[in-house]
Amino acid sequence: MDKSLKLASSIAAALMLSACNSSSDGPVEDGGSAMRPPVVSDSEVVNKWFEPAADRVNAIKASQTAYPMTAKNIILFIGDGMGLTTHTAGRIYAAQSAYNKGEYEGFEGGEEFQTSFEQFPHFALSKTYASNGQTPDSGSTMSAIMSGVKINKYALNVSDEVQIRDCVDLEGKGLLTAMDLANLAKMSTGVVTNTRVTHATPAGTYASISLRDVEDDTNGAKCEGTYDIAEQLVHYQNKFKDGFQGVQTDLESGIDVVLGGGARSFFPDGEGGRRRDGQNLVETWKDLTGGSFVADKYDLEDVTQTPVFGLFNFTHMEYEVDREVRGDEPSLIDMTEKAIELLQAHDNENGFFLVIEGGRIDQAHHAGWGNMALAEYEMFIEAVQRATDMVNLDETMVLVTADHSHTDSISGNVKRGNPIAGLAYDVEGEVRLANDGLPFTTRHYANSDIGGQGGALDGNSRADLSNVDTEKLTFKQPAAVKANGGGETHAGEDVGIWATGAGSSHVRGVLEQNSIFHIINKVGQLEQKASQQL
Repeated sequence: MDKSLKLASSIAAALMLSACNSSSDGPVEDGGSAMRPPVVSDSEVVNKWFEPAADRVNAIKASQTAYPMTAKNIILFIGDGMGLTTHTAGRIYAAQSAYNKGEYEGFEGGEEFQTSFEQFPHFALSKTYASNGQTPDSGSTMSAIMSGVKINKYALNVSDEVQIRDCVDLEGKGLLTAMDLANLAKMSTGVVTNTRVTHATPAGTYASISLRDVEDDTNGAKCEGTYDIAEQLVHYQNKFKDGFQGVQTDLESGIDVVLGGGARSFFPDGEGGRRRDGQNLVETWKDLTGGSFVADKYDLEDVTQTPVFGLFNFTHMEYEVDREVRGDEPSLIDMTEKAIELLQAHDNENGFFLVIEGGRIDQAHHAGWGNMALAEYEMFIEAVQRATDMVNLDETMVLVTADHSHTDSISGNVKRGNPIAGLAYDVEGEVRLANDGLPFTTRHYANSDIGGQGGALDGNSRADLSNVDTEKLTFKQPAAVKANGGGETHAGEDVGIWATGAGSSHVRGVLEQNSIFHIINKVGQLEQKASQQL
């Protein structure tokens, strides 16, 4: 039989096998079909793999034309540091966690689980390198997503002519962002994060500066006569008064909803902050906007209209496990729900643009806490689910992506259902041992601040993990190399983009990261709507 006939025979056999309701243990009878599938003991074993896969492909095909090509509203989720390995491990962690709580009945090990956004019909890869870096930072990556061009590492929304810490006139070098265009288009807007609102990713929506560290007048080399990042946020509604990027106009308001941490950059030293210039920027914001300032989850629950500015921690907000102990911080899920509720309440005919960052995934990785990163990922996927449930996808595009990845890996030839936060077990259920005779975890970092402690891959100095709680959230995952000058680093591989709703079919292929801006701009018609308002 030639190759083409063998292939046809195999396909036909597979299709017939998936369709049959029972199987025969007997031989093929004379006169039976030559295309009869091979004998199996239980066709349901095959069907559980075959039919769901076929259903998934059919659903994706049906969705290609299910939504309009343009969107009134856009929600952009950024899982900071959520590389594809983190996403894979997070999927398994979420399933295993749900099973342990008695909340996942279909559990087969966790690998089969689908997260909220894995069920989106459209997917692409995003190339994350910076203008001057193979491995990027959040400043360069978020600027690419927001401005449509790649820039140098550690800057925010300035052209790559501008070098780090350059105190130059940004005239002609500052970049318009998708958030700027949305505000110029008189859309309702919001930024939500569980990091500081002045941190690189949220700041990438509104700020232009040569060094992302200049969050206030104490952090980094502030250029004379310029606004630091906190000042840029508070004075955002005046951004175009002097003709930024050739656009001279008065915005009716600033960003309508801003929720996150980072109070330290908005209050004077000794008054709940660390500013040395004595400014109380929260009072300035209230005077400029007439909006409501909130400092805990109870105040946030009571807010019914915008603008609203929430600062819930001196610095970054707590990890989810610690937030529950503290008790007064809203979760990322809480903030997501409230932001959408408030923006929808506007009933703005021009729609809304909302950016939501799950930022502590990244920070857990930097600390070497791989399990904590997965716990934060678990909350992130729930926030995406809540948002998707709250909107009309016929008029809203929901995008989920990451700014960059990390150096975590899953390895070890482990069994199906291996505890993703634990030691490596082989397919027979035995603990796998390394060449030094000691067990190892199924997840490792390429580098971290501990290097050889607890997990070097080269030599006999590794700690014996036999009696160590490797599933503890603050367990530091083993690493091959000790990072120089801090914690675990970013990695440079592509990250995912998942999309659903109106205009989501634009997300496909392998894209430069700055293409995300152009998708948002095209689908939301931001430039067009902004031009109509000017």
